[in-house]
Amino acid sequence: LNTCWMVDVYSSFDFTRYLILSWTPIQHFFFKDILISGEEGKKHFYNQSFLLDLGEKYSVTFIEYCLYDFICHHDSLRIKFEKEGENYFARYQPPATILFRLHETTIPVNLSESNREHFISKESEKVKKSLHFSDGTLLGALLLQDETKSTLLITCHHLLVDLVSWRIMIDDLNAIIKSKIW
Repeated sequence: LNTCWMVDVYSSFDFTRYLILSWTPIQHFFFKDILISGEEGKKHFYNQSFLLDLGEKYSVTFIEYCLYDFICHHDSLRIKFEKEGENYFARYQPPATILFRLHETTIPVNLSESNREHFISKESEKVKKSLHFSDGTLLGALLLQDETKSTLLITCHHLLVDLVSWRIMIDDLNAIIKSKIW
């Protein structure tokens, strides 16, 4: 495998410019150790998630709108990996082609704390399994609704985000949600 990856630089004027960027350590590990080592089945499940208490109740349409703005703001969330020959390349997707999945579910009333945690865990697994490396869907979200508030689970393939970046990005997502008037 190459030690570099190619990225289309999105602009409204020119879709054909390219930058060559070094792989991040996690991308290098993923392509070298996960895909090459025969652990191909793990490629879709190499992700991390955050559960955000939004503090009040929001509609799924509103959260979808906020997630779209969030993804447009963070270029790394618009990268799609494609195999060409023996190499993988990464290309920015234009905003109009962004692939992400937002699921919504209502948390049943009167669940004990442990049953509530089990329910959320079970629903979050569905979101994690909806990520698919090959089709470019590397970000998913679940809007959990109860009678008084919304909670957002956001999960992303580790190729797009590292743990340090997540903290900054989660702050940005919270700011986007709190700044929107709906």
